[in-house]
Order: sequence, then structure tokens, then C-alpha cells
Amino acid sequence: MMVAQLVVAAVALVFVAWPFIARSRTATVSAEQQLAEISREANIALYREQKQQLDEQRDSAELNEAEYQQQLTALGQLLLDNIEASPDIASTSRSQGLWLLPVLILLLLLAVVVSYRHYGAELDLEITAQLQQLDAGEASSAQIEQLQTTIKERLARNPESAYYWNLLAQRAASAGDFAAAADYLGRAVEWASEDGWLYAQYAQALFFAADRQFTDAVNLALDRGYALTPDDQTVLGLKGVQAFEMSEYAAAIDYWRRAQASLDPSGSGWQALQSGIERSRALLGEGSELPDSSAPTVIRVELNINSAVAASAQQAVFVAVVQANGGPMPLAARRLTVAELPATLLLTERDQLSAERSLRGGGELLVSARLSATGTANADSADIVVRSAPFTLVDGAASVALTLGGGGD
Repeated sequence: MMVAQLVVAAVALVFVAWPFIARSRTATVSAEQQLAEISREANIALYREQKQQLDEQRDSAELNEAEYQQQLTALGQLLLDNIEASPDIASTSRSQGLWLLPVLILLLLLAVVVSYRHYGAELDLEITAQLQQLDAGEASSAQIEQLQTTIKERLARNPESAYYWNLLAQRAASAGDFAAAADYLGRAVEWASEDGWLYAQYAQALFFAADRQFTDAVNLALDRGYALTPDDQTVLGLKGVQAFEMSEYAAAIDYWRRAQASLDPSGSGWQALQSGIERSRALLGEGSELPDSSAPTVIRVELNINSAVAASAQQAVFVAVVQANGGPMPLAARRLTVAELPATLLLTERDQLSAERSLRGGGELLVSARLSATGTANADSADIVVRSAPFTLVDGAASVALTLGGGGD
């Protein structure tokens, strides 16, 4: 870190010292020229005045010709001596102002070191290095504690960093200290008041810190997070729990189904939400009907491209959901480019091409991906196409994986 400070100081010194050096050189030459010129003109004027007096004395016969020539020669020699001595007078200006330069250099070095330690990235670099060790699994418990200490020192110098407050919150939550996590996240949202994800984490930490109770603080943070990011999984999960505890089972199902939209149906998170949905349905009653919005359709597509396929980055890829036993007209479709692969697509009702032809009413479905040779939606014999096996939606959801130039499932 000291090397970085010295480099910064060296660069700054160049800018501080250069005006003195340049001005000193320019001013020295200029001063010498001006003083020499003034001295020369004064000596010449004096010479002319004294010569005029000698001329008058000679004309009035006060001096004979020999005396006149002798004094005129002496006067000329005096003029030459005075002109040669004039640069010595100018040279005294060379050191004027330069005494201030070493003082400024010392003050600058002190200011650079102090300001860099307070405002610079010294601690940020240390934190980055420590996080890299932690991510690589090389950090000991003592190093983790040191990371905590370094982050706190960084925030003590400059608290305007939601990122570092969130790091402290994550460490506290992983240790089960949700009260501390909530406190850190509360500081984070002070500096990132429009970050819905942070508010979702804040609401969750407050919820756990309050022994899973929806206090006023939890509700306030949750409502703020929902207003900023209504599709956030954490927000929707908590809103579902809140609705469930208020016996609003239809609303709970709606929130949890929306939370499932960003999850893999085979994952534990999706399954946990599904258990809550099934329990809510049971409590709601067998004969009760849920609005369509309570069970959105989500088809998750993991799309990749084989490295052996020759394709340009901007070449178009068309993904479509069609009826397995129907015509070629897609029920839903999405366009992307090779540069975006690999990609995870969530095809929903928003991707339907027609409101009359729903994904839910399509029976058995399959997903196809086509690397277009022409760049248009029209099929061509040179296109590379891959299709999934037929499948049916389970509670409005399904998941497939496709590889262009490879295969599908």
C-alpha cells in the first residue's frame, strides 16, 4: 500500500514542482535580459551625457585635444566595465521563490498520505484480497475475523457503502445473529434507499430477529421492498407467509406461485413453496377456485450451444413452445442471439403469441430452439434445430435443457 501512496505522491510532486522550475527558468532569463537592457541603456545615456560635457569643455578651450582624448578613452572604458558587470546584478533573482518549493513538497507528501489513508482505496484493496481468500476456501477463522475488522474500519472512515454494510449483514446472518444482520442492513438501506433487493433482505432479517413475527418494522421494510421489486423471490415468499398467517390463503398461493417463477421446479426452494401452496389449498377448501393469476405458467429453458457449432455472436436464435401433437405454430416464443448463450429463459404467459392459445391449454408441449441461418423467423434448411421431449405442465411449471448442435431432454 505504501508503494501506491509513493506513486501518487510522485505524480503530484511533478505537478507542484514543475511551475516553480519552469517559471524559475523563464523568469531568470527574462529578468537577466530586462536588467541587462536597463543597465546598458542607463550606461549609454550616462556616457552620452558625459561625452557631451567633454565636447563642450573642448569647444570652450577648457580642455585641449590631448586631454579631451584621454578623458574620452577613460569614459569609454568605464562604459564597457559597467555593461560587463550588469549580469551579476540580474543573477541575484534566480533563487527568489525557490525556497518555498521544499516546504510545499513536505506538505504535499503529508497531505497525500493522510488523504489516501482516509479517502483512498487502501482498505478496499485489503478487503478484496481477503474476500478472494475466503472464496477460495483458504481463509481461517482468524482471517474471517480480520475481514470483519477491516470492513468495520473501512465503514468507520466512510460509512456511505451499502455493499460493505451488506457484507457485514451476510456474515452476521450466517452466524445466526439476525439482530446484528438487521442492524447492518438498516444502515445499508440508508445509502441505497431505492434498492428493493436490500429491503427484501432487511425485512427477512428483521422477521427472523423478531422470532418470525411480522412487527411494524418488518411490515414497513417488506412493503417498501415489494413496492420497489414486486417480483423479488424473498419479498414474495415473505408476503405469502404474511398472507397465510392472516388466513388469506388465496393471496398466499398467489405470492408463492409468483416466487416459484424464478426457481427450478426440481430445486428444494421450489418444492418448499409448493408445500405451502398445497397446504393453503387444503385450508382454502377443495371446492374453491383460484384466480388464474394464482398459478402462473413458467417453462424454464436452459439453453446452450455446442462449441463445435460455427456461428457469429449476433446470429439469431429462436426459442418456441409448440403443441407436441399439433401444428408448427408456436404458443410462445423468444428471440435472442448467440452472444447471450448460455442462457436461462423463463417462458411465461407474457411470451404467448396469442391470448386465445394459452400454454395451459396446449396439452403435451415441447420446446424447440433454432439457430437461424438467415436471421429471420422463417425456417431454412441450413438452420440448426434442437427439440425437447414432449412434456406436460405440473402445476403450471416445467423445466427443459437444450443444446444447439447437441441435444435436448
